[in-house]
Amino acid sequence: MGEVDFEEAFRQRYGVAPKLDGMLLMIGVDALGYWPEGAEKVIKQDLIMLGVWRLLEWRSYAVRQGTDAEGWPQYELIQPLPYQDSEEETDFLERTARAYFAEIWRNLERARPRDH
Repeated sequence: MGEVDFEEAFRQRYGVAPKLDGMLLMIGVDALGYWPEGAEKVIKQDLIMLGVWRLLEWRSYAVRQGTDAEGWPQYELIQPLPYQDSEEETDFLERTARAYFAEIWRNLERARPRDH
């Protein structure tokens, strides 16, 4: 899926432009399974970080080790990260988040019942 196609599909599905922090937030909420209570800014930061860990797991850079006492998933790195600086990190996360959403959308399409 091309960049323009992805952006249009994202806008149609969610009503906003695909921004990295927003995509990571959505992935984090999905990984946790709910929106937790607490200070809004702290919760958003924690969910964004959870989204990063989920993407690292998805790309086999991390594994889930279980959950903490509050029910938050815990991860461990299992191989070196594929980036060296913040610019490379942003690029990696942007590409990976877009691929993650594109795969989810493909799986949803496949799961839809077909008219016979």
